[in-house]
Amino acid sequence: MQLTMQNDDGTYDITNMVQSMTLSGDLDSCCRTLEFYTIASPNDPNLPYVFIPVGGVLDLYEQDQHIFHGLVEEKSKATDDTAMRVTAFDFGLFLKENEATYRFDGETADAITTTVCTRFGVPIWSLAAPGVPIRRRFNSQPIYKIIDTAYTLSSEQTGKKYVQRFRGAALQIVERKETADILVRPGLNLKRAEYGQSAEGMVNHVAIIDEDGKTVDLVQDLDAVHQYGMRHREVRQEKDRDAKSEAEALLKDNALQNTCSVTILGDARLMTGDTIMLQEPYTGQFGVFWVDGDTHTWSKGTYETKLTLSYQAEMREGDAGEEEEEDDDG
Repeated sequence: MQLTMQNDDGTYDITNMVQSMTLSGDLDSCCRTLEFYTIASPNDPNLPYVFIPVGGVLDLYEQDQHIFHGLVEEKSKATDDTAMRVTAFDFGLFLKENEATYRFDGETADAITTTVCTRFGVPIWSLAAPGVPIRRRFNSQPIYKIIDTAYTLSSEQTGKKYVQRFRGAALQIVERKETADILVRPGLNLKRAEYGQSAEGMVNHVAIIDEDGKTVDLVQDLDAVHQYGMRHREVRQEKDRDAKSEAEALLKDNALQNTCSVTILGDARLMTGDTIMLQEPYTGQFGVFWVDGDTHTWSKGTYETKLTLSYQAEMREGDAGEEEEEDDDG
């Protein structure tokens, strides 16, 4: 691992100043977060020192892979502590902190992303190209919501899921794959696996009712009702409301929850949006899993990676802006 810091005086290798460090990201976050602690003391002038300003540029490398490029957003230290905490975000920060107004008339999601990123100086690594024309008006919306919405509308047409992330300094949007990038198993790279199930908050029985409170339709998961008992909700049938779809979504979104995470030997290749093949006999988890969160930790000479896994491909969805009517010039 190598960490460099650029301030007004130049670029410095501050690797030896770092006590511990984590690099993390997840499906719902716009930017990846780098947090680390450097040695610091008000009483020892012999300690190595490099000025780390808010707004300073950090670059992190792992075995020649450039895995983070971002800006210092926060730092803090105290007179009775021997460490200074530093927090930095990658350029996804600018997708979150900048707003824009646009009207798109038939551009694709990747073209929309290129337009907004070019305006705000966000480099692009690569962009999935769904090929779906988007007609949408956005008024003073954060850039990430514009991008999320464009890819969500595309996903509704293609049936594919897309993930936004940064490779070093540049934005990458990838289509989630059904095939695994890396094998994870005991004896190879797996250090710990955790698996859980929860029925808390489950919904398995939904009645669609009319304005008089009478049931006009029923959506249910009979197997779940028999196994876990009835967990009932009601959806009111109204004009211009698709009550059946809402009821089906209630069942799907509130089914039995399965959770799985693994901690492996440090692997900088893996990040949110990737796919792994897991073979873990104790918890009984075998098959393809999707990475929805990753945390890389360097501490006391060791490097490990924790992955939050999903049993299906998901994406961060957006619903910003308003649909534009297609122009009809005859």
